[in-house]
Amino acid sequence: MSDKTRTFVDSLIGGKIGAAYLRARRLFRAHMTELNLSPVEFYVLALAASGDLHQSALSLALNISTQNLTIVLDDVEKRNFITRVQSKTDGRVRLIHLTAHGSQVIKHALREIVVVEDELTSALSPGERIVFGELLDKVSRSGKSASRKKSAAPYREDERMPEYSRKKKLKVI
Repeated sequence: MSDKTRTFVDSLIGGKIGAAYLRARRLFRAHMTELNLSPVEFYVLALAASGDLHQSALSLALNISTQNLTIVLDDVEKRNFITRVQSKTDGRVRLIHLTAHGSQVIKHALREIVVVEDELTSALSPGERIVFGELLDKVSRSGKSASRKKSAAPYREDERMPEYSRKKKLKVI
């Protein structure tokens, strides 16, 4: 590979984001081993900790299909982290409710995620960390309006990062 090609490849933003994602994933796994939580399960519990959630709203928030969310919810429900209850105001709606055990697990996980975030951004000053977060938000939001015009679904299937399956906890596509 020529120096010019190497310089170009090293400058690609997608590659830098991918490398940061892989580092974040490794740190997450290292710190969540004891809890046996996948990133998707972590976010389900973290979002449910703020109050009962509508299953379809959770699917949109996590950017995963309702089918894949059902698999995730089945797994965390079996582990007694959540329960699914029927809404008192709308019988068609199932709400995700964090159990007492799930509440203990997410409290522990949130302490661990702070350590993960600190390790992940250890090379950044507090100001750089804020700017980095803002830039990531901007990049992650930049294509959503265009993709919604192309598809009737809220998110295109090819935009989904984690896909959940019963055989493998998470496969990234």
